[in-house]
Amino acid sequence: MSKFLQTRERGALFTNADFRSTIHSNEPAFDWLTFDQLQPSMDRILQESVAFYDPAVEVLIFVFLPSENGNSVAMWRRKIKVPSNSRLTFSSELSLVMTALRKDYVIHVNECVLFTPTFTGY
Repeated sequence: MSKFLQTRERGALFTNADFRSTIHSNEPAFDWLTFDQLQPSMDRILQESVAFYDPAVEVLIFVFLPSENGNSVAMWRRKIKVPSNSRLTFSSELSLVMTALRKDYVIHVNECVLFTPTFTGY
């Protein structure tokens, strides 16, 4: 919630399941990415997940695990409820940020168009 209030934009926490900090080796490292940072990914699921969740009620977390050769990645998405005491503590600031959020989110997707040649004869 603190990242949402700080950036004043919908976003999600991302963590690499295979990475641990040298300082805190027992804790995963998280990055906060906003909708604007995710839009160039052209990934529909990432963009729609972030665009259409309620940050006052839940936190969106993506956990990814790159393959050993780095050519692919597995990803899981979880929504975790924000504790009611946190919502109460930040209720006035949450209200201000929520009303200032944009109403429309444009989802950019790289659509693959298959070309089927038409036979015109000889």
